[in-house]
Amino acid sequence: YSEPAGLDGHVELQDASVTLPDVPPLHAAAASVAIGGRKFSLEAATVKIGDDEAADVEGSFETGAGLDVRITTRSLNVADLRSFGLTSIPVVEQTPQGSWRGWARYHWRSGEKGEWTGEYELQNARIAIDGFAAPLRIQSAAVNCNSGRVAVSRMRARLGEIALTGEYRWDPTATRPHRFKVSIPNADAVELQALLAPALVRERGFLARTLRLGPAPIPEWLASRSADGTLSIDVLNVGDTAVRLDSARVLWDGAQIRLVHLNAHADQAAASGDLEINLANRVPHYRFDGKFSDLAYKGGRVDLDGSFESDGTGADLIAEARAQGSLRGRSIAFSPDAEFRTVAACFEMSPPLKLKISCLEVTQAGETFTGSGATQGDGRLVLDLTGRGRLLHYTSALLAGSSLP
Repeated sequence: YSEPAGLDGHVELQDASVTLPDVPPLHAAAASVAIGGRKFSLEAATVKIGDDEAADVEGSFETGAGLDVRITTRSLNVADLRSFGLTSIPVVEQTPQGSWRGWARYHWRSGEKGEWTGEYELQNARIAIDGFAAPLRIQSAAVNCNSGRVAVSRMRARLGEIALTGEYRWDPTATRPHRFKVSIPNADAVELQALLAPALVRERGFLARTLRLGPAPIPEWLASRSADGTLSIDVLNVGDTAVRLDSARVLWDGAQIRLVHLNAHADQAAASGDLEINLANRVPHYRFDGKFSDLAYKGGRVDLDGSFESDGTGADLIAEARAQGSLRGRSIAFSPDAEFRTVAACFEMSPPLKLKISCLEVTQAGETFTGSGATQGDGRLVLDLTGRGRLLHYTSALLAGSSLP
């Protein structure tokens, strides 16, 4: 010790053991601390937790100036991080279980906010995400954090029973801080809807429902959500139909989710356009603006171009469907006595499955006919056509023999 330098020296500990409440004992065969003035520096020391796990710890602390700690491990149980008081490591802090390996460093300077950096792998973790009925179970993922940003790559995980791979980034300076890329090999539409139920449907209390006191309030997590990502699904089973979602950009801003530049197909049929999901009310409102191409219908094919809207979930989506736009068809066997080579028309649909057709033009046996059509109370579609002084009247079931959604 001298003035004004203060304390200076070197301290070594042998066979050190520290026991803290509710955690396994910490053991270090050797630890060395260098002291220089107001700065204390811990040289790299191997710390064992219990019998099987260990981590290398080094760092420094300067009174009134700052703290710098680095921890490196080949494998450490997330729960045992409490032994070090390191429960705020990015991503690791959100899971109550799992294991991680790699390194993480905490750096703090007086007058500044402390910051984590690191590169590590996370395995068998579980993270709860608001809006999903099941936690995200991460089988494995690589994490990099630097300058307040977090990047998760090579992620293999499950949401409920749905397996996925992907990436995630957190950048607090971006317009939408959450960025992601998710690929799903196989999913069922009913299971996916159940998984998203907490976000899609917000039940109100009994009195609010009975007295119709307005929509359920938007929870804070939903109001503050801001995300930008891409989604693809190799096989999405919708009833007996297998649909492939080739790609869609997902923009999630509060109670509004938009899937823009959506492209999907099922067998020969395809869909492209923008899907908007509004979660402001008790049940979701859907609006799709785009095209359906090569839909199978009565032995032929139909293309639809327009806007399609509905509210609710499950069977309600069909019952509440509303649409308007134009259609073109080819080789349509409308009824036993009516086979149209080509069809062109405008259409409007209102609940429950009421279809109105205008500006209808069909070609049949080399002749062109114009007219209109509408569904009847029994669900049959009636067409009234005229051409060359002839009046034609055809009736057929609207959906019989079709694969229209």
